[in-house]
Amino acid sequence: LVRWSSWILWSCVLCSGLKVQVPSFTADVPFLLLLADVGFTPGVEISVNITSSDPGAVFLLLSSTQLHDWLHGPPREDTDGNLSSYFASQWRQPLSRQMSARIDLDLQKVDFFYAGIFDPTFNAEMPKQYKIDLDFVNAHGQHLPVQWAKLPLMWAISSIAFSFFVQGAVILTSTTWYRSSTPLHGLLMLCAALKAIELVVRAELFRVLSLDGDAPPWKLKVWRLLHYVTDTFELLVMVLIALGWKVLRSRLSDVEMRCVRVLFATGMLMALAEAQVTGPFRPASGLGSIFAITQMVIYLSVILTVNQNLQILAMGLEESHFSPTTILMYRKQQAYFRFRIAFYLMLLRPSILAWLRLTVIEESSEWLLLGIGEALLLIVYILLFSGLKPTSDKSGLMKLWRSEMRGSSRRGVQGSGTGGQLGATLSLLEERAV
Repeated sequence: LVRWSSWILWSCVLCSGLKVQVPSFTADVPFLLLLADVGFTPGVEISVNITSSDPGAVFLLLSSTQLHDWLHGPPREDTDGNLSSYFASQWRQPLSRQMSARIDLDLQKVDFFYAGIFDPTFNAEMPKQYKIDLDFVNAHGQHLPVQWAKLPLMWAISSIAFSFFVQGAVILTSTTWYRSSTPLHGLLMLCAALKAIELVVRAELFRVLSLDGDAPPWKLKVWRLLHYVTDTFELLVMVLIALGWKVLRSRLSDVEMRCVRVLFATGMLMALAEAQVTGPFRPASGLGSIFAITQMVIYLSVILTVNQNLQILAMGLEESHFSPTTILMYRKQQAYFRFRIAFYLMLLRPSILAWLRLTVIEESSEWLLLGIGEALLLIVYILLFSGLKPTSDKSGLMKLWRSEMRGSSRRGVQGSGTGGQLGATLSLLEERAV
């Protein structure tokens, strides 16, 4: 088991689906995984063209059940001491110098398959070289795997949802919130607009893939660039909100501004580098993983900073009397409560999607899982935008303060109240006031 599993971990994954075209490739591992977990429908057609520098390897097509049995079964050896490649598979063909085949699988229902090249006589000192051309077409001319078949439509719907959010935000900041809108509102709307554009590009990319099984490399690069640029702007917005820019204070310190500039510049450089080195049939550079880890670290730092701001606001409320300044502090506290929920949701979104994948959503409905991920992100944007809602002079709390001041002037006493009473009173009045 350990031996077989280690080979899978060492194997080279050339593509997780769609068409595989490799002009020349030197195999430095015994098992090359060409297609991984690809959903096939009844009537699928698979075209395989492989050229090998030396004979001895075997092309295999395994269902998910067969791969499980292969990984958990004891390795067998032939009379020469080499590992045997004879185990249950949907289709197998020994490779000589040239192999060309068209495979029609007789499937009764949707199933998930793995395609690979296994070399039982692998020698690291004399590795084999391969030229690979592998393609499949599901029923109705669909080049996408079953779990991705509805992705073009889902990405398009997600783009429309983000576009509606941008339009609503523009209308609010141009009318009701016109006098109180800040550059932070504009930056958040820019992020949502970039996200909508990125989803449009992604929908078009997957539409082309569904029709042809391949797409021009420049389309993939443009999408990757937009994806990382959007993520960079999202990080920028969250860091600025956590630092209190245009929420708690009008400007940041010089040190904070330098850190923000370095963060933004680094993210943009990584976006450009990732877009250049990632092609449709080339392995990723590893910058994507570094970027994801950096995102998680920044999210954690943002949450810690938000909690610190909430503590400062709570201390200020406890020490303040009922006044317009107190009402403003209370509004900012409510805003940061929304910000904290949004940041927690952003941080936990991958874990939520992983839990749904394992327990709720079937493997053939991965498109639905990705759609839920975009819906959660839209909720994050809505929470952030609602937290940036400006304080109105006509709010219920301001009316209460004016009424209290008028009553105090009649009685000839100043309005007073302890901080402990203020929190409970404002919470109760906030539920009643609009």
